[in-house]
Amino acid sequence: MDGFYANGITTTTCQLDLSWDNPLPQCQSISCGPLPEIQNGSAVLMNGTTLYEDLARISCDIGLSTPDDILECLASGTWDATGVICSPVQCSTLDAPLNGSLIAPIQPSYQDVAIFSCDADFNLVGNENLTCTGGGVWDNPAPICEIKGTAMFLIPFLTVKVLKMLQIIKLFNLKKMLVPI
Repeated sequence: MDGFYANGITTTTCQLDLSWDNPLPQCQSISCGPLPEIQNGSAVLMNGTTLYEDLARISCDIGLSTPDDILECLASGTWDATGVICSPVQCSTLDAPLNGSLIAPIQPSYQDVAIFSCDADFNLVGNENLTCTGGGVWDNPAPICEIKGTAMFLIPFLTVKVLKMLQIIKLFNLKKMLVPI
């Protein structure tokens, strides 16, 4: 049977006195022994034993993760450590703000920094630098660029021309209100 072995003499013969010439073997579970060393992480037994079909949970150091976080003791007496690699956590890629620019790694990972700036005549609203955290998320929301001297924020799908048209319409409505009746 997979995962077990016979401990003792596996052949015995029935004697004339109806006894066995050797003691019956004991069926025992295969042990995988100590957990393998996990580079940049550790493994902890889930039920305290290292026998066939027992499991261990992998924990990676901060800023690292593994797609396979469970080890299993196999029938062969070894731990299935295939694919257990603690590698840097990835953060989502960021886009440059409208009317601005971004300097960031193509595949940002733990502790990488993204640097934002705005074009001339625009102010940066938000943090200039964002850092990829150990949880795989940026430490702050991405900033936006605002036209200098206004409180109106640029919405990504609006262009500068549309904003100028809105300002003209607003100005027209104010002049209309100032005309005496």
